[in-house]
Amino acid sequence: MSVLPPASTVVRYIALMLLLVAGSSAQEADSRAAVRRATPAAVAKATGHYYALVIGIDDYPPGLKKLKTAVHDAEEVAQVLQERYGFTVKLLRNEQATRLAILQAMIDYQALADENDSVLIYYAGHGFSDESANKSYWLPVDANSSLSPNRIIADDLTQDIRAMRAKHVLVISDSCYSGGLSRGVDTPVLPSKDLGFLRKMMGQQSRHLMASGGEEPVADSGPGGHSVFAAALLKSLNEADGPMFSASSIFYDSVMPLVAVSAAQIPQYAPIRNSSSRMELGDFIFTVKGASVAAGSRPANTNSSGGTRGAGDEDPYDRAAALNEDKQYGEAAPLFEKSCGLGNVRSCNAIGYMYFNGRGVSKDQAKAFGFYQTACAANNPSGCTNLGFMYATGAIVEKDPTKAAPLYQKGCDAGSAAGCRNLGSLYESGRGFAVDKRKAVALYSRACVGGSIVGCSDLGDMYQDGTGIGVDKRKAADLYLKACDGGYGQGCTNLGDMFQDGVGVSESPGKAAEFYGRGCAIGDADGCKNLGEMYLDGDGIEASSTKAAEFYRKACDLKDAESCQALKTLKR
Repeated sequence: MSVLPPASTVVRYIALMLLLVAGSSAQEADSRAAVRRATPAAVAKATGHYYALVIGIDDYPPGLKKLKTAVHDAEEVAQVLQERYGFTVKLLRNEQATRLAILQAMIDYQALADENDSVLIYYAGHGFSDESANKSYWLPVDANSSLSPNRIIADDLTQDIRAMRAKHVLVISDSCYSGGLSRGVDTPVLPSKDLGFLRKMMGQQSRHLMASGGEEPVADSGPGGHSVFAAALLKSLNEADGPMFSASSIFYDSVMPLVAVSAAQIPQYAPIRNSSSRMELGDFIFTVKGASVAAGSRPANTNSSGGTRGAGDEDPYDRAAALNEDKQYGEAAPLFEKSCGLGNVRSCNAIGYMYFNGRGVSKDQAKAFGFYQTACAANNPSGCTNLGFMYATGAIVEKDPTKAAPLYQKGCDAGSAAGCRNLGSLYESGRGFAVDKRKAVALYSRACVGGSIVGCSDLGDMYQDGTGIGVDKRKAADLYLKACDGGYGQGCTNLGDMFQDGVGVSESPGKAAEFYGRGCAIGDADGCKNLGEMYLDGDGIEASSTKAAEFYRKACDLKDAESCQALKTLKR
């Protein structure tokens, strides 16, 4: 594979393995969040030392195209890290950025950084992604082709990161094709405003990659003589408010939306696979010079969600959650309600969900609305998303997408993948405001990375149709598979359609029938109907009117009118 881009577009290539996502429900469970910005009132403990290795390469030897903005990007990133955040920076530019110099710097940090320190590695330069071997490489300045013996394989970088004692490591790669190795599964990173989460993230190890794009090319030029991604990153680092914030917060709040609306690329942020033997749910925390995270313990009269409680009151949240997990809803409900009364906002959202759906209690959406309001007022991401859902659907309150949108936004910003997905749906359809397909793509991508299987399927639709982003049938198929594996029936059915038509995947009636069957089993009426049609017509599978009737019946039971009519015709 050539590393040289088309003459009309100067691009860079990724060199690090990444990205990993997990599932969640459509109406949303409680957030397993990393941290967003917070403002502690006191400084009680040092956060450790901050080190940065910053690499920028423009002047490649013959055989590789020279770049325009990599060195400028690296110099300004180094400057803001040193001057605003107090990093000790090692800057490698052009001829300094040899294979030996880069690897030696990585080894140096293994000895230099201790267990309380943070290490940031920024790379801007060529790279190479070998899809057939599922391997990626950085191309230092002494490499003259993608096959150069001086290239640096991502596996070596990952092992160097694994060997570091530093508590937090963040790799920022302004490169393209970074999503080509992103099909693993792991815990997503979601931002939260809660100061308790900030302290938790500071205390837990993290190894993350922030990449400028997925599998699509990214531009080498943008505003201010920077790449589009670097311009967004610098703006975020220079303008972020508060003395402390997480890498995930500036990514989701600023970098990702700025890039998504300016270029046909979707940045990504996730843990680096195989980079630690004890991966925890921490995040990289930026601290403005002179600030650090107060490490004091929670006051004795607060519960795990920050609410106050009286002396002698025991929060039954954990017991309620266990009962709910065992589907003993009738026993869980009063405990959630008691826990909510003690100030645990997770319980307020949980009991609201139970009243909304009539689970363990008599259905009462007015009560659900009140509990969701309480949860959202305390910045519970699920509570805000669920409250927005009530406005969007007109449950108890007057249907009003303009009131739903800010609630979805609040939930999304606080870590609700479902909030991001639902807000994306409003932008895609233009409910409540002007249609904005590019914003919808960015929000669906954020939702999918955060674990929303519906968001993954929606993003697949966008790639399938080329709506708000370039057409990529293969990417659509991958996203549908992710949604299907997560339990979303429509994702299975959509993938079945692709196998039946040979779009994005090899044509396979057998695979089409398999995925239609999976969609049907989950409860997707179209999956049942399509499988019924295949059996009726003998389309790639053995014809069977009995089987056709069976699946038409299932689709009819799922309220599909066409299947009900087909079933009547079969009986005649």
